[in-house]
Amino acid sequence: MSNKTVGNLLIFKMIITALNMKVFLTLAFAFLFALITAQAQIKLDPSYTYYKNGKEVSYKKGLKLLRTGQYIADIQDDNEEVHIKRPPSLEAGEYFPFQEMVDLEGNTISPDMLEGKVVVLNFWFTSCRPCVMEMPELNEVVENYSDKEVIFLAFANDIGPVVTKFIERRPFDYTLIPGHMTKTINLGITIFPTHIVLNRDGMITEKLLGYQEGIGQKLSQIIDNNL
Repeated sequence: MSNKTVGNLLIFKMIITALNMKVFLTLAFAFLFALITAQAQIKLDPSYTYYKNGKEVSYKKGLKLLRTGQYIADIQDDNEEVHIKRPPSLEAGEYFPFQEMVDLEGNTISPDMLEGKVVVLNFWFTSCRPCVMEMPELNEVVENYSDKEVIFLAFANDIGPVVTKFIERRPFDYTLIPGHMTKTINLGITIFPTHIVLNRDGMITEKLLGYQEGIGQKLSQIIDNNL
């Protein structure tokens, strides 16, 4: 076998190894995310009453459904019930299911505070490289609409102290909502970053998934169409 042939075989082997490593890392990340998702969803009280499609089911049945990753748990502590349902699709024309939230500064934001305003949502986490890459452009968009009725909210999977430490190095000018991982999962959002724009009526008009080239220009155009 010639040296050239041996060299080509070695290069081929290196390429296959690299591709296998990429596949492995992709699968490992997917498995880790699924594990986190399951853990976030299955820490439930067995003494609660469980329902699926309005019909009562056992705790074990509910747990089994949640572990498939195709359902979410709407936990109602007031009446000790858990309603198991499909996550919302969050498509254009639907209303975003806002709940009361607390930002990084400890301020409470209620749904009625967003009424009549264009709302731009971002879903991210601190170790998401594509999320971080977009931030300079996103900060420019926030500055450009500072005198308009536009609200920018960023829901972080990370807890407050982690987000606080992160923005000391990399400023992010959205209003930051930390500790949102379980709620983000329950919304069916598994691609990061995800951007969602709501019109003044609270209806979803656009959803952008993953890293976007020229995200600032894209968001600005969508915002202008809704002002």
